[in-house]
Amino acid sequence: MKVLVAGARGFLGSAACSTLIGAGHDVVGISRTAHAGMATADLEDSGSVISLLNATRPEVIVNCAARVDFGIDILPTLFSVNALLPALMAQWCRANGGYLVQASTIAVHGAQVREAGSQTPDRPDTDYGRSKWLAERNIDQSGCRAVSLRLSGLFGRSGPAHLGLNRALRAASKGEPPTLVGQGTARRNYLFVHDAAAVIAYCVQSRPEGVRWVGGSQILTMRQMLDTICEVYLPSKAPVGSAGLEAADQIVLHSQDMPAGRSFREALEYERTR
Repeated sequence: MKVLVAGARGFLGSAACSTLIGAGHDVVGISRTAHAGMATADLEDSGSVISLLNATRPEVIVNCAARVDFGIDILPTLFSVNALLPALMAQWCRANGGYLVQASTIAVHGAQVREAGSQTPDRPDTDYGRSKWLAERNIDQSGCRAVSLRLSGLFGRSGPAHLGLNRALRAASKGEPPTLVGQGTARRNYLFVHDAAAVIAYCVQSRPEGVRWVGGSQILTMRQMLDTICEVYLPSKAPVGSAGLEAADQIVLHSQDMPAGRSFREALEYERTR
């Protein structure tokens, strides 16, 4: 199956490309600048995007491209990639019989949401969340066949630094124990990037439609996660305590028809051996 992946050089996009290639698909990744084995397009230029779609004619588009910024009053800077690009892809799929997999986020429920699932109202309260919510609305209104995956926080050693867990993983891989703020009682089910890629591959093959929620298979406290990082990477060390306010719980209710991921320890051991 011919699959076009936008954001192919990013954290999630690169994992998705590897998983899809491993599943036997003909994968074309999009890069903003010339890069070996990838198509080139300016994702902020509608003409460039449409030209690429018409030239490659994918059966499935996987959109992992996004500007992630939690600043204030920045919606105009996010709009072209986060909202307009998915709309263009959806319209193209509607006209050409394609299928779209949109990487969305639980931020559409609000930055402080305690539990995200099918019964949780959409209350985006950041410009980033609003831009991704607009993308989902544009996709839905296009009438194309598509699924929007509302993803939990993605973790992995090369993951974005705005997630503290990723900073802890990078520190541990360099022999530095992670920092535990407060008692670490907040519960999360962060999502391993390679498990997110496996869900994308499942959607490419099975083609569900609508919105799905995707979280990690284990709900753990921050203390439990940092303790496990030390056990896997630094068996003779423990997290370093630091005073600070306790974070709130944030749980994603994983959609039952989506494949479940591995345990947190299994994810760490998988990365450690790579």
